[in-house]
Amino acid sequence: GNWQKALLTLRGLLIGGQSPILLVAMLARHTRQLWTVKAMLAQGETPDSVAKKAKIHPFVAKKLAGQAGRFEVSQLRESMVQFFEADRALKSSRLDGGTIVETLVLDLCGVKTVDRR
Repeated sequence: GNWQKALLTLRGLLIGGQSPILLVAMLARHTRQLWTVKAMLAQGETPDSVAKKAKIHPFVAKKLAGQAGRFEVSQLRESMVQFFEADRALKSSRLDGGTIVETLVLDLCGVKTVDRR
């Protein structure tokens, strides 16, 4: 939700040479994990059992369990659609990859317009 911090982090990664396609893939993976953990917790699983069943480290499962509560399933589903669209744009558009990923991050944070002055 903190779009300013998100953009600063993203710009640092891009300046450091990270691939925009890789960044979108990493964000999508994290969102898939959140969705999986959220669904398993809703079925009565504990973070420890989620870790075993989802084959993720228990520390990561506990962190994801804490984060999952801040999202609705509909938000996670919409995010996955946005990742797909960004990935397609990165692979087929003539737009700069950094711009595409910045727009994605702003959309994910719920920012409609940004004063870029």
